[in-house]
Amino acid sequence: MSESMKTNSQTRLIRRCRLRIFLGSAALILGAAALTAALASSAGASPILYLEPESRSFMTSFYYGTGLGLIIAGVLLILRSWAYAGYSLFILLYVMILLSGFVSVLMVKLLLCIMAAFAGLLIIWRMILSRRM
Repeated sequence: MSESMKTNSQTRLIRRCRLRIFLGSAALILGAAALTAALASSAGASPILYLEPESRSFMTSFYYGTGLGLIIAGVLLILRSWAYAGYSLFILLYVMILLSGFVSVLMVKLLLCIMAAFAGLLIIWRMILSRRM
């Protein structure tokens, strides 16, 4: 293998590692933001306007759960290799879930279902591809 090919491959590996670390860090920050929102909501200090009854208790527990889950996912993103599109979609869906939490619980539940379906498809395709490779 030539020196330039080794350098190219090392450069690509370094870029991929940096991207994983960046995305994992973003997930950790979003998780911390969700935990902060949950704590603020628990203390009654959040300026969120809920239009539906019982929304505050649902959203508080939702933000606690997803905040912790996202922190764990952030650590896993840094440690494990997932598809970059998967990283982007999960982070985008999570941001959309956080923002829709200010508006409607129904929208949050719908986005959670979409996220769960996507995660299920990732698991299924990973199992299929691991058998063939």
